[in-house]
Amino acid sequence: MNHLPTAVTASIEMAVNRVLQLDEDTLARLQGLQGKIIAIEISGLDVPLYLIPEANKISIYGRYEAEPDTLLRGTPLALMR
Repeated sequence: MNHLPTAVTASIEMAVNRVLQLDEDTLARLQGLQGKIIAIEISGLDVPLYLIPEANKISIYGRYEAEPDTLLRGTPLALMR
C-alpha cells in the first residue's frame, strides 16, 4: 500500500481544519471522537489516511502504527457521499 507524503497530508489537514472552524456544530460532535483513530482507505488509489479528532481540530496522517478504531473503505466518489 502506498502512503501519502507528509506535505500532502499536512495540506489536507490544514484545509479540513479551516472548514471545521467555520462549522461549530461539527466541531462539537467531534468532541465524542477525541483520540479515536479513523482509517480511510481510498479504493483504486491504495492510499490510506488516518484521522484523529482532537479538541478543536483533526490530525491527519498518511501512516499510523496503531490499530484504527474504525475503517472506512470506498472509492473517492462513494466516500464523498
